[in-house]
Amino acid sequence: MKKNPLSDFTVLEEATNALVATIGQAKTARFLAQTHIGSGNYLAIKERLFGNLSVSEIAGRIRRQSRSAPKRASKPVKRGVCKW
Repeated sequence: MKKNPLSDFTVLEEATNALVATIGQAKTARFLAQTHIGSGNYLAIKERLFGNLSVSEIAGRIRRQSRSAPKRASKPVKRGVCKW
C-alpha cells in the first residue's frame, strides 16, 4: 500500500494545531510572526485560529490561559543576541 506524501501545507497545519494545543493561540501567533514561518492566506489562518471570536473573547482566553499556566523562573534576557 502506497502512502501519499503530505503536502507542505498539511505539515504546517498539523504543526500549527500542535502549537495551539500546547502553548495556546497567542503564543502560536507570536511564534509564527517571529519566525516568518508559512506563507499564503493570512485571513484563512486567522479564521482557523480565532474563528468568529471578538477581540474581547480572545483577550479573555489569553488571560485565563496565563492564569492557569505554571509559573517559570525568568532568566535575564540579553537584548540584541539571538541564539538560533
